[in-house]
Amino acid sequence: MTASNTARRLSGGHPIATTDQIELELRAVALLEQPDVAAALAQIGREWIERKQPSPELLAVFDAEYRQVMLCSAINALNADPNYPKIHAFCRFPHRQSGLDIPGTKAGHPDPDYVYRFVPVNDSSHYVFRGRVPENGSAAFEFGLLDPDQVYQGTVSGHQLAIGPDGSFTISIDPEPARGRANHIQSKAGACQVIVRDVLADVATDLPYFLEVERLARGPMPAPIGGDVAARCAEAAQKFIDDLDAATTMLIGGRDYNEFLSPALHQDGVYLSTQAYAPGRYRVADDEALVVTLTRGNAAYAVVPASNYWGGLNDFLNHIGCLGTGRAAPNPDGSYTFVLSMRDPGVRNWIDPDGQHEGILCIRWVGFDPARRHEPGPTLSTRLVKLDELAAALPEGCPTVTAAQRAEQLAQHRAAYLGVMGDA
Repeated sequence: MTASNTARRLSGGHPIATTDQIELELRAVALLEQPDVAAALAQIGREWIERKQPSPELLAVFDAEYRQVMLCSAINALNADPNYPKIHAFCRFPHRQSGLDIPGTKAGHPDPDYVYRFVPVNDSSHYVFRGRVPENGSAAFEFGLLDPDQVYQGTVSGHQLAIGPDGSFTISIDPEPARGRANHIQSKAGACQVIVRDVLADVATDLPYFLEVERLARGPMPAPIGGDVAARCAEAAQKFIDDLDAATTMLIGGRDYNEFLSPALHQDGVYLSTQAYAPGRYRVADDEALVVTLTRGNAAYAVVPASNYWGGLNDFLNHIGCLGTGRAAPNPDGSYTFVLSMRDPGVRNWIDPDGQHEGILCIRWVGFDPARRHEPGPTLSTRLVKLDELAAALPEGCPTVTAAQRAEQLAQHRAAYLGVMGDA
């Protein structure tokens, strides 16, 4: 582990590789090895392939991506009791723990700069979340309460968060009104899950917020939920896939390839209302390049993440298939130009889809400052060109790299992501 990664492990421990996270991952791997679980999940996987009818190159990455879906599902099944909640993260890369190979959990069209954490809750209990902002905290922090349809019942964003002088804070969730309490979300019927997003502008320097949860006991504690955990795992896997396919359909939106919406904030409850989105699907041939130029407007961060139709990021640690403005190089005018192509175009902000000629781009902006709402919003332009015409399609001064610089960029990329997720 590098000195910088060691320095990140603050006095409160690592915010992602927590004791609870490690325990859940080890239990999840053991659960996946049970014969009945393995058989049920294998059948679900076969049905998913049959439904998708994937291309050969998409089928070639299925096993790697499905391993992540299965681990996510097993963790969801194990951490499902709102009376005994734990915080689990879906953001890690494949790693080893206690001598075991642990699959990653980068699934569901993620942005690898986003740290996703989940907590089971219910609509009748009282919960308190205690947190601490690290010295180099995330560019944006979003805390939301969801119902079973993934609709937000309430949110607390970083710019709203009341924080003590020492960087500590608490967030409460219960059925009662706030009555003067800061950082409070009143739960409504059907509340079932907390989702936490930290957006790391630069994973080489930033850390997600430290966070822990406690259910406040009011009367005798209920017995832990029982039932068949293997059945819950299969049910969680099917739900994960169904939700993922629905999200993919929503992101595509019936639009043609390489046709993207203008960046817009949404208030429909499914999208996070504090982020702007410009989703779509890409398709590039070997001799083509998709040129994406954007401005941040009054957002703190923007990102161009390529994912495949299984919802995964391909071999992200060895291919920069997603790049945010915190680690991208700007144009001289402050805009950012990204180039998605199958071959290295020599442009600094290359989006490498790792052999996938088709996939999803859910371009997004986050960290809007309410005090700057009067300023112009973000912009986006996209253009498909032939590779031999790329130079003419780039803005003046668009940053480029040599082969040696690319190799160094990739080495730094790999080390930074492994370190911040606690996988190094």
